[in-house]
Amino acid sequence: MPLAQIDFSGDAPKFKEKLQYSSERQILRRLPRSRAILFTIRPYFISIVEIAKEASIPGRLASAIRGWSDDISIYKGEKAYADVILKCLDQKHQEQCDNSLDINHSNFSPF
Repeated sequence: MPLAQIDFSGDAPKFKEKLQYSSERQILRRLPRSRAILFTIRPYFISIVEIAKEASIPGRLASAIRGWSDDISIYKGEKAYADVILKCLDQKHQEQCDNSLDINHSNFSPF
């Protein structure tokens, strides 16, 4: 959904369901015979609601967002969604802590 079509007030019904976590994996590889370089990009898009269900992820993601420098925050358009997404992530993190689902191992990741 284009940003222009999203109500960023946070009051719109199902606002957080429209937010997606976007990441990409980039690989550079030299081909053995031709010695050419192959560059591939694999994008990943996961609903914030879905990713927040994973153990330890809501707290870690909220911490990462809060740790962005000013230039990264501007680049990622944080002002448009930070209040809503952080509220959602903090709530899920608290639920996980209350239910002993938070895994505090630095190398733990379901992805």
